[in-house]
Amino acid sequence: MKTFGPHFKHVILAAVLLACPFVSQVKAVLLSPGGVLAATYEPDPSGGTALDTMSVPFSSGVLQGTLISSVIAGDANNPFGGLTFTYQIVISSLSTDSASQISVSSYASFLTDTSYNNTGTYAGTDVPDYMSRSSGVGDVVRFTFLFNTIGAGSSSALLVIQSSAQNWNFTTAGVTDGQTVNVNSLAPSTVPEPASCALILVGLGLAGFRLRRSK
Repeated sequence: MKTFGPHFKHVILAAVLLACPFVSQVKAVLLSPGGVLAATYEPDPSGGTALDTMSVPFSSGVLQGTLISSVIAGDANNPFGGLTFTYQIVISSLSTDSASQISVSSYASFLTDTSYNNTGTYAGTDVPDYMSRSSGVGDVVRFTFLFNTIGAGSSSALLVIQSSAQNWNFTTAGVTDGQTVNVNSLAPSTVPEPASCALILVGLGLAGFRLRRSK
């Protein structure tokens, strides 16, 4: 199977940015399915409105803490014009183990720009070392703390995933030490929101009514 070098991938990315007017040509670092990137700082998110925020405690016995997740609309720095999702891990001072990774799904088929922010109100003790995405449709996005594990009494920087998704849903994130703890969280959804579903059903009902009237 033929493989392509980094230069070819950069050419393809440039072509995508030029072809898609909804993608900002100022800043867009794509984390593609199967990709791995060194973790980078970006001053994100910028403005916008938080549609929902969850602060969920978790415990595996040796690993204790809280996962804070948010979904934001109108982030001015989102290069795709979609929703921005943020995650922050806070490890309890009572925890006897440290966290080394968080994985979140489903980002399947969506464009993603991943980064961290550890400045101002987003300051955290530990920043991730690299970011990765599962292969195929790119369902799972991961932030890995290989050298800077999040220990007792510490917290991660704000972990940011800017996406092209227009809808969001409740999901489960995995926080890992030696084992994985599943924690309720937020992520994109390909399913229309309830209000949209209602409008679709109304439209279908009207179409059916017209068909019956025309017979």
